[in-house]
Amino acid sequence: VSLLTTNDIERNAEFLTRQKIQKDQLKLPAYPTTTIGSFPQTKEVRSWRSKLKKKELSLDAYNELIKQEIEETIRFQEKIGLDVLVHGECERNDMVEYFGEK
Repeated sequence: VSLLTTNDIERNAEFLTRQKIQKDQLKLPAYPTTTIGSFPQTKEVRSWRSKLKKKELSLDAYNELIKQEIEETIRFQEKIGLDVLVHGECERNDMVEYFGEK
């Protein structure tokens, strides 16, 4: 945080300029489709996380499985025609687990 400068928090261009740049670069429709929030956790992802915590799965192996899950999530969104893709947040624990750990 100490390294932040005014340039990091202030926009350099007016809204209409930024809007045109985004429109030209992203080429999105007037009403782009996307998802809101995380994708549901699969049994496999929960199993990997459990095995990681029990040291039955290495961090490298876990990360590779998560990477593959993210790729599948993105391919699914491409297949159904979403305009703005998300990675699905499969690496995050669920809210029940999060609050249970607090």
